[in-house]
Amino acid sequence: MSSERIQKVLAGLAPWFLLLLALGLLAPGNATAPLIDRDEPRFAQATREMIAAHDWVIPTFNGDYRFDKPALTYWVMGAGYRLFGENEFGARFHSVVFSALTAMLLYAIGRRWYSARAGFLAGFGFLTCVQVLIHGRSAVADMPMLFFVTVAQWAICELLTGGYSRRWFWMLYGALGLGFLAKGPIAWLVPLLTLLLCRFIFFRKPYPWRNLRIPAGLPIVLLLIGFWGIPALIRTHGQFWQVGMNEHVVERGVRAFNGRGSFILYYLGTSFFSLFPWIAFLGVVIRSLKKNWNARTAFLVSWTLAPYFIFTFYSTQLPHYVLPAFPAFFLLLAQAFETEPEWKGWPLWFFRIVTGFFVLAAALLMGIAWRIPFATPFQGLRVMLAGLTGVILGLMLLSWLYKHHRPRACAFA
Repeated sequence: MSSERIQKVLAGLAPWFLLLLALGLLAPGNATAPLIDRDEPRFAQATREMIAAHDWVIPTFNGDYRFDKPALTYWVMGAGYRLFGENEFGARFHSVVFSALTAMLLYAIGRRWYSARAGFLAGFGFLTCVQVLIHGRSAVADMPMLFFVTVAQWAICELLTGGYSRRWFWMLYGALGLGFLAKGPIAWLVPLLTLLLCRFIFFRKPYPWRNLRIPAGLPIVLLLIGFWGIPALIRTHGQFWQVGMNEHVVERGVRAFNGRGSFILYYLGTSFFSLFPWIAFLGVVIRSLKKNWNARTAFLVSWTLAPYFIFTFYSTQLPHYVLPAFPAFFLLLAQAFETEPEWKGWPLWFFRIVTGFFVLAAALLMGIAWRIPFATPFQGLRVMLAGLTGVILGLMLLSWLYKHHRPRACAFA
Protein backbone atom coordinates (compact mmCIF):
# COMPACT_ATOMS: atom_id res chain seq x y z
CA MET A 1 0.00 0.00 0.00
CA SER A 2 1.40 3.42 -0.99
CA SER A 3 2.27 6.08 1.57
CA GLU A 4 -0.45 8.34 0.20
CA ARG A 5 -3.03 5.57 0.53
CA ILE A 6 -1.96 4.87 4.13
CA GLN A 7 -2.31 8.55 4.98
CA LYS A 8 -5.83 8.63 3.52
CA VAL A 9 -6.82 5.57 5.54
CA LEU A 10 -5.39 7.05 8.74
CA ALA A 11 -7.10 10.36 8.05
CA GLY A 12 -10.39 8.51 7.69
CA LEU A 13 -9.84 6.80 11.03
CA ALA A 14 -8.97 10.05 12.84
CA PRO A 15 -12.55 11.12 13.68
CA TRP A 16 -13.31 7.67 15.05
CA PHE A 17 -10.20 7.86 17.19
CA LEU A 18 -11.50 11.17 18.54
CA LEU A 19 -14.82 9.49 19.30
CA LEU A 20 -13.09 6.72 21.24
CA LEU A 21 -10.87 9.27 23.00
CA ALA A 22 -13.93 11.25 24.09
CA LEU A 23 -15.60 8.14 25.46
CA GLY A 24 -12.38 7.07 27.20
CA LEU A 25 -11.77 10.47 28.80
CA LEU A 26 -15.30 11.59 29.65
CA ALA A 27 -17.40 8.49 30.34
CA PRO A 28 -15.43 6.70 33.11
CA GLY A 29 -16.59 7.58 36.61
CA ASN A 30 -19.87 9.14 35.54
CA ALA A 31 -21.86 6.29 37.09
CA THR A 32 -20.24 6.60 40.53
CA ALA A 33 -19.63 10.34 40.96
CA PRO A 34 -22.69 11.98 42.57
CA LEU A 35 -24.47 14.86 40.86
CA ILE A 36 -22.80 18.05 42.07
CA ASP A 37 -23.31 21.81 42.29
CA ARG A 38 -26.86 23.17 41.99
CA ASP A 39 -27.46 22.61 38.27
CA GLU A 40 -26.76 18.90 37.77
CA PRO A 41 -29.38 17.70 40.32
CA ARG A 42 -31.96 20.14 38.98
CA PHE A 43 -31.52 19.11 35.35
CA ALA A 44 -31.58 15.44 36.34
CA GLN A 45 -34.70 15.74 38.50
CA ALA A 46 -36.54 17.89 35.95
CA THR A 47 -35.89 15.22 33.30
CA ARG A 48 -37.18 12.50 35.64
CA GLU A 49 -40.36 14.50 36.19
CA MET A 50 -40.79 14.98 32.43
CA ILE A 51 -40.55 11.22 31.91
CA ALA A 52 -42.90 10.43 34.79
CA ALA A 53 -45.50 12.93 33.57
CA HIS A 54 -45.05 12.03 29.88
CA ASP A 55 -44.83 15.78 29.32
CA TRP A 56 -41.97 16.83 26.99
CA VAL A 57 -42.98 20.48 26.78
CA ILE A 58 -42.86 21.98 30.29
CA PRO A 59 -39.96 21.05 32.57
CA THR A 60 -40.70 21.05 36.28
CA PHE A 61 -38.58 20.74 39.40
CA ASN A 62 -40.29 19.32 42.48
CA GLY A 63 -43.59 19.99 40.77
CA ASP A 64 -42.95 23.69 40.05
CA TYR A 65 -42.22 25.16 36.62
CA ARG A 66 -38.51 25.25 35.78
CA PHE A 67 -37.86 28.19 33.44
CA ASP A 68 -34.05 28.13 33.49
CA LYS A 69 -33.50 26.58 30.05
CA PRO A 70 -35.50 25.53 27.00
CA ALA A 71 -36.40 21.88 26.54
CA LEU A 72 -33.78 20.30 24.24
CA THR A 73 -31.32 19.41 27.01
CA TYR A 74 -34.07 17.60 28.93
CA TRP A 75 -34.95 15.68 25.76
CA VAL A 76 -31.41 14.44 25.14
CA MET A 77 -30.91 13.72 28.83
CA GLY A 78 -34.13 11.71 28.70
CA ALA A 79 -32.60 9.67 25.86
CA GLY A 80 -29.66 8.92 28.16
CA TYR A 81 -32.09 7.73 30.82
CA ARG A 82 -33.81 5.46 28.33
CA LEU A 83 -30.46 3.90 27.37
CA PHE A 84 -28.80 3.59 30.78
CA GLY A 85 -31.51 4.10 33.37
CA GLU A 86 -32.35 7.08 35.57
CA ASN A 87 -28.93 7.39 37.13
CA GLU A 88 -25.88 9.63 37.06
CA PHE A 89 -24.42 7.98 33.96
CA GLY A 90 -27.65 8.43 32.02
CA ALA A 91 -27.92 12.06 33.13
CA ARG A 92 -24.42 12.88 31.90
CA PHE A 93 -24.30 10.78 28.75
CA HIS A 94 -25.59 13.54 26.45
CA SER A 95 -22.67 15.80 27.38
CA VAL A 96 -20.20 13.04 26.53
CA VAL A 97 -21.90 12.52 23.16
CA PHE A 98 -22.00 16.20 22.23
CA SER A 99 -18.38 16.68 23.32
CA ALA A 100 -17.39 13.83 21.01
CA LEU A 101 -19.49 15.27 18.18
CA THR A 102 -17.89 18.69 18.62
CA ALA A 103 -14.40 17.17 18.47
CA MET A 104 -15.32 15.26 15.31
CA LEU A 105 -16.82 18.44 13.87
CA LEU A 106 -13.59 20.33 14.55
CA TYR A 107 -11.72 17.58 12.73
CA ALA A 108 -14.01 18.04 9.71
CA ILE A 109 -13.54 21.84 9.76
CA GLY A 110 -9.77 21.64 10.21
CA ARG A 111 -9.40 19.04 7.48
CA ARG A 112 -11.47 21.13 5.05
CA TRP A 113 -9.64 24.37 5.79
CA TYR A 114 -6.10 23.14 6.47
CA SER A 115 -5.28 19.42 6.59
CA ALA A 116 -6.27 16.17 8.29
CA ARG A 117 -3.44 16.69 10.77
CA ALA A 118 -4.70 20.15 11.67
CA GLY A 119 -8.25 18.88 12.10
CA PHE A 120 -7.04 16.10 14.36
CA LEU A 121 -5.07 18.53 16.53
CA ALA A 122 -8.10 20.83 16.84
CA GLY A 123 -10.35 17.99 17.98
CA PHE A 124 -7.69 16.45 20.20
CA GLY A 125 -6.88 19.76 21.89
CA PHE A 126 -10.55 20.46 22.50
CA LEU A 127 -11.09 17.10 24.24
CA THR A 128 -7.99 17.42 26.44
CA CYS A 129 -8.41 20.95 27.83
CA VAL A 130 -9.46 21.16 31.46
CA GLN A 131 -12.82 22.88 31.02
CA VAL A 132 -14.02 20.28 28.50
CA LEU A 133 -12.74 17.48 30.74
CA ILE A 134 -15.03 18.94 33.41
CA HIS A 135 -18.09 20.06 31.46
CA GLY A 136 -17.90 17.27 28.93
CA ARG A 137 -19.15 14.95 31.67
CA SER A 138 -21.69 17.26 33.35
CA ALA A 139 -25.46 16.92 33.41
CA VAL A 140 -26.06 20.45 32.10
CA ALA A 141 -26.91 22.24 28.84
CA ASP A 142 -23.52 23.58 27.73
CA MET A 143 -22.21 20.87 25.42
CA PRO A 144 -25.34 20.61 23.21
CA MET A 145 -25.33 24.41 22.88
CA LEU A 146 -21.60 24.42 22.08
CA PHE A 147 -22.03 21.84 19.32
CA PHE A 148 -24.79 23.79 17.59
CA VAL A 149 -22.92 27.09 17.89
CA THR A 150 -19.91 25.45 16.23
CA VAL A 151 -22.09 24.15 13.38
CA ALA A 152 -23.63 27.60 12.89
CA GLN A 153 -20.25 29.37 12.89
CA TRP A 154 -18.80 26.94 10.37
CA ALA A 155 -21.78 27.44 8.08
CA ILE A 156 -21.57 31.24 8.36
CA CYS A 157 -17.88 31.26 7.48
CA GLU A 158 -18.43 28.96 4.51
CA LEU A 159 -21.32 31.06 3.21
CA LEU A 160 -19.33 34.30 3.49
CA THR A 161 -16.01 33.04 2.14
CA GLY A 162 -16.93 30.20 -0.21
CA GLY A 163 -20.24 31.10 -1.83
CA TYR A 164 -23.85 30.11 -1.28
CA SER A 165 -24.79 26.46 -0.87
CA ARG A 166 -28.02 24.87 0.32
CA ARG A 167 -25.97 22.60 2.54
CA TRP A 168 -24.53 25.52 4.54
CA PHE A 169 -27.85 27.37 4.52
CA TRP A 170 -29.70 24.50 6.19
CA MET A 171 -26.83 23.82 8.58
CA LEU A 172 -26.79 27.46 9.68
CA TYR A 173 -30.46 27.96 10.39
CA GLY A 174 -31.03 24.47 11.73
CA ALA A 175 -28.16 24.97 14.18
CA LEU A 176 -29.41 28.42 15.24
CA GLY A 177 -32.83 26.97 16.05
CA LEU A 178 -31.53 23.92 17.89
CA GLY A 179 -28.87 25.98 19.69
CA PHE A 180 -31.58 28.26 21.08
CA LEU A 181 -33.55 25.21 22.21
CA ALA A 182 -30.44 23.98 24.03
CA LYS A 183 -29.53 27.10 26.02
CA GLY A 184 -31.37 30.14 24.78
CA PRO A 185 -30.14 33.37 23.12
CA ILE A 186 -26.41 32.77 23.62
CA ALA A 187 -26.63 30.53 20.54
CA TRP A 188 -27.52 33.64 18.54
CA LEU A 189 -25.44 36.25 20.34
CA VAL A 190 -22.09 34.57 19.66
CA PRO A 191 -22.55 34.37 15.86
CA LEU A 192 -24.00 37.89 15.74
CA LEU A 193 -21.13 39.49 17.67
CA THR A 194 -18.63 37.42 15.67
CA LEU A 195 -19.96 39.00 12.47
CA LEU A 196 -19.88 42.51 13.94
CA LEU A 197 -16.30 42.15 15.24
CA CYS A 198 -15.13 40.67 11.96
CA ARG A 199 -16.79 43.28 9.75
CA PHE A 200 -15.99 46.42 11.72
CA ILE A 201 -12.78 45.63 13.64
CA PHE A 202 -10.71 42.68 12.46
CA PHE A 203 -11.28 42.46 8.69
CA ARG A 204 -13.31 45.55 7.75
CA LYS A 205 -14.04 44.45 4.21
CA PRO A 206 -17.42 43.87 2.59
CA TYR A 207 -18.87 40.38 2.83
CA PRO A 208 -21.44 38.84 0.48
CA TRP A 209 -24.21 39.13 3.06
CA ARG A 210 -26.77 37.93 0.50
CA ASN A 211 -25.30 34.45 0.84
CA LEU A 212 -26.74 34.22 4.35
CA ARG A 213 -30.31 34.46 2.94
CA ILE A 214 -31.55 35.82 6.28
CA PRO A 215 -35.20 36.45 5.18
CA ALA A 216 -35.45 32.82 4.05
CA GLY A 217 -33.59 31.43 7.06
CA LEU A 218 -35.37 33.16 9.93
CA PRO A 219 -38.68 31.31 9.37
CA ILE A 220 -36.78 28.01 9.69
CA VAL A 221 -35.34 29.11 13.03
CA LEU A 222 -38.70 30.34 14.29
CA LEU A 223 -40.41 27.15 13.15
CA LEU A 224 -37.93 24.99 15.07
CA ILE A 225 -38.28 27.09 18.21
CA GLY A 226 -42.04 27.45 17.83
CA PHE A 227 -42.47 23.68 17.69
CA TRP A 228 -41.70 23.72 21.42
CA GLY A 229 -41.99 27.40 22.36
CA ILE A 230 -45.57 28.10 21.32
CA PRO A 231 -47.08 25.24 23.39
CA ALA A 232 -44.78 26.20 26.29
CA LEU A 233 -45.91 29.83 26.21
CA ILE A 234 -49.59 28.92 25.90
CA ARG A 235 -49.54 26.42 28.75
CA THR A 236 -47.60 28.73 31.11
CA HIS A 237 -49.54 31.86 30.07
CA GLY A 238 -46.38 33.53 28.82
CA GLN A 239 -44.32 32.84 31.94
CA PHE A 240 -41.70 30.86 30.05
CA TRP A 241 -40.74 34.04 28.21
CA GLN A 242 -41.25 36.48 31.06
CA VAL A 243 -39.41 34.47 33.71
CA GLY A 244 -37.02 32.56 31.48
CA MET A 245 -35.76 35.64 29.60
CA ASN A 246 -36.19 38.40 32.16
CA GLU A 247 -35.01 36.59 35.28
CA HIS A 248 -32.63 33.96 33.98
CA VAL A 249 -31.02 35.95 31.14
CA VAL A 250 -31.49 39.70 31.53
CA GLU A 251 -31.39 39.98 35.34
CA ARG A 252 -28.33 37.73 35.60
CA GLY A 253 -26.64 40.07 33.16
CA VAL A 254 -27.20 43.18 35.25
CA ARG A 255 -27.20 41.64 38.73
CA ALA A 256 -24.84 38.89 39.95
CA PHE A 257 -26.60 35.57 40.57
CA ASN A 258 -26.34 34.02 44.08
CA GLY A 259 -24.10 36.88 45.21
CA ARG A 260 -21.27 35.92 42.84
CA GLY A 261 -18.94 38.84 42.25
CA SER A 262 -17.52 39.90 38.91
CA PHE A 263 -14.46 41.74 37.63
CA ILE A 264 -13.28 42.64 34.17
CA LEU A 265 -10.25 40.32 34.01
CA TYR A 266 -12.12 37.28 35.31
CA TYR A 267 -12.14 35.33 32.04
CA LEU A 268 -8.59 36.25 31.14
CA GLY A 269 -7.48 34.73 34.44
CA THR A 270 -9.69 31.66 34.30
CA SER A 271 -8.54 30.87 30.75
CA PHE A 272 -5.18 29.75 32.14
CA PHE A 273 -7.13 27.05 33.96
CA SER A 274 -9.92 26.35 31.45
CA LEU A 275 -7.65 26.06 28.39
CA PHE A 276 -4.81 24.27 30.18
CA PRO A 277 -2.46 22.90 28.86
CA TRP A 278 -3.00 24.47 25.44
CA ILE A 279 -3.07 28.04 26.75
CA ALA A 280 0.74 27.70 26.91
CA PHE A 281 0.72 27.95 23.09
CA LEU A 282 -1.12 31.30 23.06
CA GLY A 283 2.02 33.16 22.02
CA VAL A 284 2.54 30.81 19.08
CA VAL A 285 -1.08 31.33 18.01
CA ILE A 286 -0.78 35.13 18.16
CA ARG A 287 2.50 35.16 16.23
CA SER A 288 1.08 32.90 13.53
CA LEU A 289 -1.78 35.34 12.92
CA LYS A 290 0.64 37.83 11.34
CA LYS A 291 1.64 35.25 8.72
CA ASN A 292 -1.84 33.92 8.01
CA TRP A 293 -4.18 36.89 8.22
CA ASN A 294 -7.14 36.51 5.88
CA ALA A 295 -10.95 36.51 5.95
CA ARG A 296 -11.12 33.09 7.60
CA THR A 297 -8.51 33.88 10.25
CA ALA A 298 -10.24 37.17 11.04
CA PHE A 299 -13.49 35.25 11.47
CA LEU A 300 -11.84 32.79 13.88
CA VAL A 301 -10.31 35.61 15.95
CA SER A 302 -13.71 37.33 16.10
CA TRP A 303 -15.34 34.04 17.09
CA THR A 304 -12.78 33.49 19.85
CA LEU A 305 -13.26 36.95 21.32
CA ALA A 306 -17.05 37.22 20.98
CA PRO A 307 -17.95 35.10 24.07
CA TYR A 308 -15.28 36.92 26.10
CA PHE A 309 -16.77 40.30 25.20
CA ILE A 310 -20.30 39.12 25.94
CA PHE A 311 -19.60 37.64 29.36
CA THR A 312 -16.94 40.11 30.55
CA PHE A 313 -19.76 42.63 30.88
CA TYR A 314 -22.27 40.09 32.17
CA SER A 315 -22.68 40.40 35.93
CA THR A 316 -22.94 36.67 36.64
CA GLN A 317 -19.56 35.13 35.79
CA LEU A 318 -18.60 31.46 35.68
CA PRO A 319 -15.54 29.96 33.92
CA HIS A 320 -17.54 27.76 31.53
CA TYR A 321 -19.63 30.61 30.13
CA VAL A 322 -16.96 31.27 27.47
CA LEU A 323 -16.94 27.67 26.20
CA PRO A 324 -18.30 28.84 22.78
CA ALA A 325 -14.89 30.43 22.16
CA PHE A 326 -12.97 27.18 22.54
CA PRO A 327 -13.60 25.61 19.09
CA ALA A 328 -12.27 28.73 17.38
CA PHE A 329 -9.20 28.82 19.64
CA PHE A 330 -8.32 25.24 18.79
CA LEU A 331 -8.76 25.86 15.07
CA LEU A 332 -6.34 28.80 15.39
CA LEU A 333 -3.95 26.55 17.31
CA ALA A 334 -4.17 23.93 14.55
CA GLN A 335 -3.44 26.57 11.93
CA ALA A 336 -0.41 27.77 13.91
CA PHE A 337 1.10 24.29 13.97
CA GLU A 338 0.23 23.79 10.33
CA THR A 339 2.58 26.66 9.43
CA GLU A 340 5.52 25.51 11.60
CA PRO A 341 5.49 27.80 14.68
CA GLU A 342 8.61 29.78 15.54
CA TRP A 343 9.88 28.95 19.02
CA LYS A 344 11.75 32.12 19.88
CA GLY A 345 11.15 35.36 21.73
CA TRP A 346 8.18 35.98 23.96
CA PRO A 347 6.06 32.97 22.78
CA LEU A 348 8.81 30.65 24.04
CA TRP A 349 9.06 32.48 27.38
CA PHE A 350 5.28 32.49 27.72
CA PHE A 351 5.26 28.72 27.20
CA ARG A 352 7.98 28.23 29.80
CA ILE A 353 6.31 30.46 32.39
CA VAL A 354 2.89 28.82 32.03
CA THR A 355 4.22 25.28 32.10
CA GLY A 356 6.59 26.10 34.97
CA PHE A 357 3.72 27.50 37.02
CA PHE A 358 1.68 24.33 36.61
CA VAL A 359 4.66 22.11 37.42
CA LEU A 360 4.98 24.01 40.71
CA ALA A 361 1.25 23.64 41.30
CA ALA A 362 1.49 19.90 40.72
CA ALA A 363 4.41 19.64 43.14
CA LEU A 364 2.45 21.57 45.77
CA LEU A 365 -0.61 19.34 45.36
CA MET A 366 1.51 16.22 45.65
CA GLY A 367 3.14 17.58 48.80
CA ILE A 368 -0.26 18.26 50.34
CA ALA A 369 -1.52 14.82 49.33
CA TRP A 370 1.33 12.93 50.99
CA ARG A 371 2.50 15.16 53.83
CA ILE A 372 -0.59 16.64 55.44
CA PRO A 373 -2.60 14.19 57.60
CA PHE A 374 -6.30 13.85 56.77
CA ALA A 375 -8.96 12.73 59.22
CA THR A 376 -10.55 9.37 58.39
CA PRO A 377 -13.70 10.83 56.79
CA PHE A 378 -11.53 12.90 54.43
CA GLN A 379 -9.05 10.26 53.29
CA GLY A 380 -10.63 10.40 49.85
CA LEU A 381 -9.19 13.89 49.45
CA ARG A 382 -5.70 12.41 49.45
CA VAL A 383 -6.55 10.22 46.48
CA MET A 384 -8.29 13.10 44.73
CA LEU A 385 -5.27 15.42 45.11
CA ALA A 386 -2.90 12.71 43.92
CA GLY A 387 -5.15 12.09 40.93
CA LEU A 388 -5.32 15.81 40.16
CA THR A 389 -1.52 15.96 40.27
CA GLY A 390 -1.36 13.11 37.78
CA VAL A 391 -3.79 14.89 35.44
CA ILE A 392 -1.75 18.11 35.55
CA LEU A 393 1.53 16.32 34.90
CA GLY A 394 -0.04 14.24 32.13
CA LEU A 395 -1.36 17.33 30.37
CA MET A 396 2.00 19.04 30.85
CA LEU A 397 3.75 16.10 29.22
CA LEU A 398 1.29 16.31 26.34
CA SER A 399 2.10 19.98 25.74
CA TRP A 400 5.86 19.33 25.88
CA LEU A 401 5.54 16.51 23.34
CA TYR A 402 3.71 18.80 20.96
CA LYS A 403 6.31 21.51 21.41
CA HIS A 404 9.37 19.35 20.86
CA HIS A 405 8.14 16.79 18.36
CA ARG A 406 5.59 18.87 16.44
CA PRO A 407 2.31 17.48 15.15
CA ARG A 408 4.10 16.55 11.93
CA ALA A 409 5.20 13.43 13.75
CA CYS A 410 1.53 12.48 13.96
CA ALA A 411 0.40 9.62 11.76
CA PHE A 412 -2.18 11.87 10.13
CA ALA A 413 0.48 14.10 8.52
